[in-house]
Amino acid sequence: MKFKEVDFWCEFPNKLNWNSTKKILKKYRINPRIFIAVKTKKEFLNYKKKIKLNLVPWVLLPKTHGYFFSGFSKKADISHLEQFKNMKIFIDIEPPLPRIPIITFPLFYLWLFLHKAKNYPFLKKEIAKLSETNKVLVSEFPFPHSIFRKLGIYINPKEKRYNNNIIKVLGAYTTMFPFMKLIFRLFIYHEVRRKIEENPNTCLAVGLMGPGIAGIEGSYKSEKEFKKDLQKFYKLKVKKVIIYSLEGLIKRKDKEKFFELISNL
Repeated sequence: MKFKEVDFWCEFPNKLNWNSTKKILKKYRINPRIFIAVKTKKEFLNYKKKIKLNLVPWVLLPKTHGYFFSGFSKKADISHLEQFKNMKIFIDIEPPLPRIPIITFPLFYLWLFLHKAKNYPFLKKEIAKLSETNKVLVSEFPFPHSIFRKLGIYINPKEKRYNNNIIKVLGAYTTMFPFMKLIFRLFIYHEVRRKIEENPNTCLAVGLMGPGIAGIEGSYKSEKEFKKDLQKFYKLKVKKVIIYSLEGLIKRKDKEKFFELISNL
C-alpha cells in the first residue's frame, strides 16, 4: 500500500511543540507537506521561518468572519486571498462557522439555504486570479453539487477560468459522526469511488485523529481502524491523502502505532 503523497493538516499550530514534533517525524522518516492554518501571508512566512518544514498555507478567516470562505463571506475578506498570489495554497471553502450553540446549527444552515450567497461570483473570480500563476487546492464534501452552489461553495475545476490549476480535496472523514459511523463510512466509500472515477487527481482528506474546530468531531479509536480506511481508499485508486491532523495525532497516547503505519505508506 503506497500512496503517491501522504501529508498532514495542522489547524492549531500553536498547540504543537515543533521541536519535539520534528524529532518524531525524523524518527519515522516522514517528510510530509504540512497544510498549516493561517489568516495572513505574514503569519505563514513567520511559521515557515520558525518551523523550517515543508509548509503550505491553509487559508482561513477569523471566527468572527465565518472562519471558512464562501459566497456569504464579505468581499473584503475574500480579497485577502490576493496576498497569496504566486503561492500554492489550500482554501477551505465551506458554509460559515456559526457563532451559536452547536445544537442550533441546523437552524443556521436552514437560514443559509433561504438566503442568497451574494458574493459567490466574486469568490470564484478571486480564486480564478490565484489559479493564473499556481495550483489552488479547494475543499469539497461528498454531497450534491447543487447544494454547494446554493451555499456559494462549489468550484468547478473544469471551467476555463481556473487554468487547469484547481485541485479538489474531498473530505472523507469517516469518523466525523460517531453515532452513525458504520453507515457514514459506507457512504464515504461510495462517494470516494465516484469522485475518483470522475477525477483521478482528487486528493482525500482522511481522519480524524482528534477533534476539529467544533470540538465534538469523532476520531479514530485505533490505528487498525485508520488502516482499514487507508486500505479501502487505496483499492479505490486514491493517490494522495492528507491526514487530519498533525496536532491531533501528536496528542494521542497511541501515536507511535499511527506513525509506524504512516511511515510505511
